[in-house]
Amino acid sequence: MPEIYMDGVIIIENTHKHIPLREVCVLGRKRTVDVVIDDQRVSREHAMIRKEGTSYLLFDLDSANGTVLNGVPVTRPTRLKDGDQIEIGGSRIKFYSQQMADTTRMGMGDATMIGFAEQSMLFLVADVKGYTRLSAALSESELTGLMRIWYADCQEILGEGGAIIDKFIGDCVFAYWTSEQSENRTRAVEASFRLLDRTQQLSDRHASLLAPHKMLLECGVGLHCGQASLGAMVRGQKTALGDAVNLTFRLESLTRTVGEPLVLSEQFVSGWHEGRGRCKSRGSHALKGIPAPVEVFVVD
Repeated sequence: MPEIYMDGVIIIENTHKHIPLREVCVLGRKRTVDVVIDDQRVSREHAMIRKEGTSYLLFDLDSANGTVLNGVPVTRPTRLKDGDQIEIGGSRIKFYSQQMADTTRMGMGDATMIGFAEQSMLFLVADVKGYTRLSAALSESELTGLMRIWYADCQEILGEGGAIIDKFIGDCVFAYWTSEQSENRTRAVEASFRLLDRTQQLSDRHASLLAPHKMLLECGVGLHCGQASLGAMVRGQKTALGDAVNLTFRLESLTRTVGEPLVLSEQFVSGWHEGRGRCKSRGSHALKGIPAPVEVFVVD
């Protein structure tokens, strides 16, 4: 049976390696990027492919030797088309919006779910506040530059905290731990505060860009745990699905209501033995799409 990719895919020529694209995909020589290209002509973080709606944009990340698309140097974000050829160092990379391993096209309705199994997990959602205002106030290159740094911060901090990043969704990151154990809850809270601090530092470093618009770069974080199905919608690309995932996204939105950057669910707090004494209830709240009110907590 041919291998199916639901969304975009890049194919590295010569190796014939097929790489499904997430919301954001960074290419470079650095070992922690999404697509590692072991070539001294390639910068550590050389280029980025980011999904925008149903399309994908290619960005050169101020690389030393440049990114070439169909023979033309990339100087600004450029929308990709099926069959486009990207050159980075000595590598040639083909882009397709939907692609099967045998190059036969198939629609979204033909995608299969691979190896889904329900398990107890811990979830994190972090979201940049006021992203719509930021988009309106800043140029595309200014906003892209800020978000690229924020994405990299998320990858570093969450990775060091033992989390698995499921996906970036525009101005939001969704990550999970595959165990609810108390130690992971501590790691999740520590990672959350590190991410909040790093976002504040990023805002401070770019005050000259943000201050004229009377804006700051801030984010909110929601933490929850519960049962979810973990598996692959496409081969080699796992994702978590279920009501607990939806609730975590709703929790993050409550950071605006309670006036705190980090919100925890009652389920998270009840199993966090090391930190439960640090948590203070902010009452029960109705969440869109969630049948019963949810008690939420903040960390003192």
